[in-house]
Amino acid sequence: MGNTHKTKCPSPDSRKWNQVYESSIGTKHRSGVFSSILSDTTSIICSCNVQGSRKDQDRFVFIPRFLPDPEMVFCAVCDGHGVEGDVCAETATREIGKFLWNGLQETKNCTTETLPLALEQAFDSVQQVFDKEYQIEILEPTLKVKKEIEENQSVDLGRLSLPLGSGTTATVALIVKETAYIANVGDTRAVLCRRDAQGEIESVDLTKDQNVASADETEIERVQQAGADIVGKHLCGDYVDGMLQLTRSLGDVPLHRSGVVLAKPEVSRADINESTLFLIVASDGLWDYFTSREACQFVHDAYQARNLEADLNDFFLQTSIKLGNEAEKAATAKGHQVDDVTVMIIAIRKNLK
Repeated sequence: MGNTHKTKCPSPDSRKWNQVYESSIGTKHRSGVFSSILSDTTSIICSCNVQGSRKDQDRFVFIPRFLPDPEMVFCAVCDGHGVEGDVCAETATREIGKFLWNGLQETKNCTTETLPLALEQAFDSVQQVFDKEYQIEILEPTLKVKKEIEENQSVDLGRLSLPLGSGTTATVALIVKETAYIANVGDTRAVLCRRDAQGEIESVDLTKDQNVASADETEIERVQQAGADIVGKHLCGDYVDGMLQLTRSLGDVPLHRSGVVLAKPEVSRADINESTLFLIVASDGLWDYFTSREACQFVHDAYQARNLEADLNDFFLQTSIKLGNEAEKAATAKGHQVDDVTVMIIAIRKNLK
């Protein structure tokens, strides 16, 4: 993280969480856009679009005025999986913000160390919500039936395999004045586009895809030491009925309980400075067909070719849609089923010229 960067501590917020959440855009919407002022010199436009209905398990949320002092913007994209992946994604987009907001109300100091910790704690609290639901809805009823069968038939069924259940990826961007904090579990990716010293654009991945296909040796060793087997691009655990491609996620309780899959996000920090143009946060429906560089180039080229009289909010929303359309076309051209595609663009207005 480097040197500790101090920012003004959150002032007590007179609003309740429900009032904060009522100002949000997303969760149950498929498109949204807003503008927000971050500082005296910087404002942003956030746009997002969800398309594809094969699974309908992608969700997003913006909260423009997450905290008023210091000015904070909360953004998240979640991609659910499993039978109730849509429910998991919707829960995550709502609950991460809630736990983070509650935690920041109690924070006495905000630094580059404490804000990532607050994000980690919010993810952990959401995982506890999923764990409790699994305990009540799946584990306890299953063990009750098992006990009744064993007692009635005088048998020992031994240890049962439990259904994996459902889960979700989650990528959060918490923007505080001129710093973006990115927290991620799964393979929803956040990318920063900026100009280099020669004025050319470059892409910087702010997250790592946390799945079996992309995992490094350390991550593979970790899941194997926790008792998982790797089967192709999937991992599976003892006494778990089902396989998963992700090494980190929210939900997927049996694999979390064994320590195979983690809910702890990897957190990165990116300064928003004179070279920063925009951030893209998108589900794997985009990244399966676009590299980070290609996605940044697409948005940059569209901006350069835009109608100068066009409303910028509408322009960025339409660009989110067009980028998703291109991913769908690429999937169809390769004979693949079209996945859900969510594309969020967070444009830094002071630097876009």
